[in-house]
Amino acid sequence: HNLLQIFTAATPTHHCRPPPNASAGPWALPMGQNGKPETCLRFAYPSNASLPNDTQGATEPCLDGWTYDVNSRDSIVAEWDLVCNSKKLKELAQSIFMAGILIGGLVLGALSDRFGRKPILTCSYLLLAASGSGAAFSPTFPTYTVFRFLCGFGISGITLSTVILNVEWVSTRMRAIKSIAVGYFYTFGQFVLPGLAYVIPQWRWLQLTVSIPFFAFFLLSWWLPESIRWMVLSGRSSKALKTLRQVAAFNGKKEEGKKLSLEEIKLNTQKEVALAKAKRSVADLFRTPVLRRMTFCLSLAWFSTGFAYYSLAMGVEEFGVNLYILQLIFGGVDVPAKFITTLAISYLGRHTTEAALLLLAGGCILSLIFVPADLMTLRTVLAVFGKGCLSGSFSCLFL
Repeated sequence: HNLLQIFTAATPTHHCRPPPNASAGPWALPMGQNGKPETCLRFAYPSNASLPNDTQGATEPCLDGWTYDVNSRDSIVAEWDLVCNSKKLKELAQSIFMAGILIGGLVLGALSDRFGRKPILTCSYLLLAASGSGAAFSPTFPTYTVFRFLCGFGISGITLSTVILNVEWVSTRMRAIKSIAVGYFYTFGQFVLPGLAYVIPQWRWLQLTVSIPFFAFFLLSWWLPESIRWMVLSGRSSKALKTLRQVAAFNGKKEEGKKLSLEEIKLNTQKEVALAKAKRSVADLFRTPVLRRMTFCLSLAWFSTGFAYYSLAMGVEEFGVNLYILQLIFGGVDVPAKFITTLAISYLGRHTTEAALLLLAGGCILSLIFVPADLMTLRTVLAVFGKGCLSGSFSCLFL
């Protein structure tokens, strides 16, 4: 869903539709400064006159709409004419989706601390399934953006709950490896998406296809165990003990599970329980110089990584390479990037690794400014390498 608009909002080849009173027959289009036909202008001529057959003459906007290449994939751009003066609406739809992720993080993060990780994860799966399917049947662009906002809201809950459950269920020693291993499923999704988009060129069917499976995930999530840490901190130690014994039995260690006791759980979490009882607020992040510096640096790193990552990922059309192949390459670069990041974290630490990845990514992106547009191969290589570095940066930040 994060990258779905690469295909559902692809801009097909288009040009102005002739006026209804124009004579039939081939006609010329005004030529732009790049030597290609204009997409947002047509020749102006008197009513009932023949269309001009040269490249001279006064021009006017596309007053009667546009004609789209029938061989191009179907998209929201062609359905709602999101071109020329309305082309910014395409980016607006993705921005609204990202706003849903932002607001969802603020709201659902607090709710998961209050009601638990599992309920938020389950509800988020249902919300994404319902809103994603709703977007597929949207009759208008505003309706589509509302559903996309709800999709982003749901994805935020899924991401937060998954990351938290992943961290709270494994030991500190295994968190880096486990988190990056889970991240490979995101990479796998980047491989699947262009294949689905190639097989399903209609944007509504593609939107529906990637949304329906979340109804199944909603049902399966009922069997996931709640976070032990959350249950203990919420005063539900007895339920935590029962869950631990069930997990131990599932892992073939039933006898070890029987040896667990409430006293042992309370003893091991005594310090965390004491810390949880203290009243905390956002202001605490800026109370001391060390926390202020860490908050500022992490916020800047998150903003820079997210802004650059999605700018590259959502701009694949601009590189002039086949959309499906380039998306496969963009997904493929994550495989070595995450693996190298894992090794770097193990030997260099997270701080050094994160700093190096951001420097490399920034260098690649800045280089694109100075590479001529006709050197498509070089521009693509720089973008792919930069995207790989940003993917590694995400892996560091999630830890």
